[in-house]
Amino acid sequence: MRVLIYAGPAPSREAVIAYSRPIVERVAASLTLVAGAEHEAMLKDAAARLHPPPHVPVTLRALPGD
Repeated sequence: MRVLIYAGPAPSREAVIAYSRPIVERVAASLTLVAGAEHEAMLKDAAARLHPPPHVPVTLRALPGD
């Protein structure tokens, strides 16, 4: 399963990471994390906290705008 998660600032950010972690660990074939360009550190933090298996490619997309 290809997984795409918004990992930028949001009231539900912690809940999204907690909910998504078992999905990423068990069934992800790839993981893409998206946030605004100024939130690249949040993307790296989310990637570390989601613990993707070593074989799962992780893409961090820091994009301009909302």
